[in-house]
Amino acid sequence: MDFHAGIFRKKAYAALLAAIGLATAADVRIINPTGRVDVRAEMGAQTVEWHASSSSRKILPEDVKFQSVLDQTLILSQPGDGVKIDLAVTVPHTAHLTIETRVGDISLTGLIAAANLRTDTGSVSISTTWSLTDLRVLSRAAPGELRTPKISGVDFKGTWLPDKGNLGFGHGDLNSGKTDRFWTFSGTRRWLPFSTIQIDAGRPDRLDLADIPLPPDSWIRVPAEAASLLQHFGELVRYGRRTTVNGTQTSETVVPEQQLGKPNFRSDVRLVSLAVPIYDRDGHPVPGLTPDDFDLSEDDVPQQIAFANVGETPFNLILLLDLSSSTFASRALVQQAARDFIQIAQPHDRVAIHAISRSLFQVVSPLTNNRARLLSLIDNIPEAAGTTPLYDCMVLSIVQQPIVRSGEQSALVILTDGMDNQLAPPARGSTIGYRKLRAAVSESPVLIYTLLVPYDSPQDKWLQKGGREHMRQLSEKSGGRLFEVSSLKDLAPAYARVADELRSIYSIGYYPRNQKFDGSWRTIRLRSKRSGIILRTRPGYSAW
Repeated sequence: MDFHAGIFRKKAYAALLAAIGLATAADVRIINPTGRVDVRAEMGAQTVEWHASSSSRKILPEDVKFQSVLDQTLILSQPGDGVKIDLAVTVPHTAHLTIETRVGDISLTGLIAAANLRTDTGSVSISTTWSLTDLRVLSRAAPGELRTPKISGVDFKGTWLPDKGNLGFGHGDLNSGKTDRFWTFSGTRRWLPFSTIQIDAGRPDRLDLADIPLPPDSWIRVPAEAASLLQHFGELVRYGRRTTVNGTQTSETVVPEQQLGKPNFRSDVRLVSLAVPIYDRDGHPVPGLTPDDFDLSEDDVPQQIAFANVGETPFNLILLLDLSSSTFASRALVQQAARDFIQIAQPHDRVAIHAISRSLFQVVSPLTNNRARLLSLIDNIPEAAGTTPLYDCMVLSIVQQPIVRSGEQSALVILTDGMDNQLAPPARGSTIGYRKLRAAVSESPVLIYTLLVPYDSPQDKWLQKGGREHMRQLSEKSGGRLFEVSSLKDLAPAYARVADELRSIYSIGYYPRNQKFDGSWRTIRLRSKRSGIILRTRPGYSAW
């Protein structure tokens, strides 16, 4: 379908989509022949926002055309009198961006999935995280001025390559029959680049490249940073970090950096809350249990249970999708699996979707109970690619947002083949060792459920066996379970089993008799006084 014709035929439908918040902006095209274009890629943004200005006169409604239909957005500057108009645009970081100008300057700030920047004589400025970005520049002449950052393990290199064809971006005939300048970016990485940027230019005045770090609440994270977080895992899970959303800081409780790893007196640590899946020998939930139906001890000292509730506690549910190269899943099947997962949640539950792709940790959707937003972000699920730093990404998935809040339970559901590349050298896997992760999750109040799909390499079945055993232990140490599924098509029954588990989970709380919170390990033992009842819970906690 012709892009422009399709936009005008579906104008009414686009307005309806925008009104209900479901319009996406996967492909964003900005055309501004003579004016400046400033674009900011914003983590988690869902819509394209823009502002036009001119130093010559007021902006008229007909100066700029904006159309958004499904996953295609067009911003076209076409003033009738030819006045110079500048555009400032904000786009989602998952967008595929095209900017076209003849003589205007282009500025791009932030990490973005893909960008193609086209100009003849304008300047180009890019501020991004270059360790996660590949750059390719084609120009008929070298930039009048070139500035590149100095980054360890990153090189910006230029070579002359013959190219007698038109560069093909539609801004006049740049075919001079002479050689064109071909610039490339290269770096040493343990992961694939998240972003790909290409610049097509004639005789650009300036090319200015600057490096910016990822923000603390970035939706794209390098798995290796999980190792430094593991030593403070318990505090980060419980108290989180202060994050910024759309320029506004959240009000989540934060442990100051200088206090991480040190004893902290807090009134809420006096109450220990356990998430306890309880079911009968046939696997059915058991309703109606009270504190008198349990015996609980801490370090062999009997404890009095304050409450035992089932089915009423809101859940924070995180789905972590393993989209590494070893998985056999098609993107369409994974998208449907994510939609099915959303359906198992209760209206008061919050749901997040995370992914492992291109050897990176990626947030598809943060925790939210807005089902419309979750479903609209499903299209942002990336393709399967890269290695599997599974253990690192499990840690990042749990600490990405504070998920342990008073009166709530939390569960991490992992769809994976279980194959962290630690098990299959020389490919690089997680920086966190399996044993360290197992110790951390045994202290965490977050339940882990693993949905294990077959490893797509029949000759390496022994690796699948090792990965399966690791994921089984990690799940059970947290109080969760491992379920095996033969393919992604069989996920619906598996999700139903997870939903049954969640409905069978009791929230059991008690106030420890030992009020000395010195960071020591406390062993918990819980059993039911009724026969025929099976229960699971974490083995203990560190008393901070």
